[in-house]
Amino acid sequence: MTRNTKTCLAFTPLWSIAYSLSFFYLSLYFRACGVSDSQLGSLVTLGAASSIIFSFLSAPLVDRMGRRRSTLVFDLVGSAAPFLIFAFSGNFAAALVGTVLSNSARVMNIGFSLLMTEDSGNDERSTAFNVFNIMYIASGLLVPVAGSYVERAGILGAERWFLILSAAVLALSAIGRSYFTVETRTGLALMEKTRVAAALRKPRLPADPGALFRPYATAFRFLGSDRGAAAAASANLLFYVYYSVGTIGSFYFAPFFADALGMDSRMMGLVGAVFSAGTLFSMLVLNPILLKKLGARRCSVLGGMLNLGGFLPLVFLRPGNGIAAILAVGGASLGYGMIKSGVDAALSTCFGEGLGATEGAEEARAGVYSITNIVSSALVMGSGALFGAFYDSAPRLIPLLSTLFLGAIVVILLEGGGRRRASPGTSV
Repeated sequence: MTRNTKTCLAFTPLWSIAYSLSFFYLSLYFRACGVSDSQLGSLVTLGAASSIIFSFLSAPLVDRMGRRRSTLVFDLVGSAAPFLIFAFSGNFAAALVGTVLSNSARVMNIGFSLLMTEDSGNDERSTAFNVFNIMYIASGLLVPVAGSYVERAGILGAERWFLILSAAVLALSAIGRSYFTVETRTGLALMEKTRVAAALRKPRLPADPGALFRPYATAFRFLGSDRGAAAAASANLLFYVYYSVGTIGSFYFAPFFADALGMDSRMMGLVGAVFSAGTLFSMLVLNPILLKKLGARRCSVLGGMLNLGGFLPLVFLRPGNGIAAILAVGGASLGYGMIKSGVDAALSTCFGEGLGATEGAEEARAGVYSITNIVSSALVMGSGALFGAFYDSAPRLIPLLSTLFLGAIVVILLEGGGRRRASPGTSV
């Protein structure tokens, strides 16, 4: 593995444990501070609106600042700072400010993905994303421990401690990662191109507004020339809408099990642990085999179908069926582990490498990632508005919409597979 890949993965456990422990109970903490279910929907909607702006700016910012510096700056601003704000106050105003600020991490997400894998080959990229996901999901196994502490200390006191400690750990992780990594080759080339363009521009002329749109023009040309890449990008953006709707990354995940199925905090912690354990099993045991034998696209299709099958029972289960719900979550989590690593790998490898790379593919990376973020944010914004209006009366919208998004992902990948330009260095 390259130095950047090793370093990014080495610091991932610090980041993932801190983030997972604080985020899982965050929506319940907001509710305890007086935030209503409709206001949770407003947080999702307004957060998604801000993420559209940050997603649009992310490609030019990552290309201009470089992968390393953009990752550092926006990890501090978008990860550590919001947790400090939430710890200070959990009312709606503070929750809104922190949520909007947290979406600046869209820039960090792209910078981090490129910093970790851009100098690597496709095989190493697939492996890196699978290992990253393993580390991130494994942190969820600590949720039951957190649930026991929440039960004893109360949601307000426990979550405030989680938030303060997490903010400190996230900041240290961001600084340490930046210190031990180096800028990527493509990042250096694009930074130099930006510097030369600025030097050639007459001093009195304003900054070139076209620089904001140039990465997207490159990205759309690439996607238009490669149907397989377009399918991988479409599946990726829909997956992250589903991630914001029906997984532990959703504000409504924990409340759904409390409101629709009547679970207490200890039982919800068990749900989080089962979801993490099943996902981890897929990533540790199944994915290394499936990604090699089936490729990223087929692995995603299989995972999407299994994930969908696990979520369907949650649409119909009644309160008191906790064991059945946990079994359904376990089945869904196995598929989630496959599709999570699969769609990440499919997108990261769709650009090709070496002689198999499509012309302009390397410069299209940041733009393609930004486009998927922009569109997924718009869809999350619509979902947030829907939940804000109807969640109180229909909490089962969560598993219902999840199954619809998963079904769409499966169809897109099946339709887009096998119809791309030949690219020896690409595995989809």
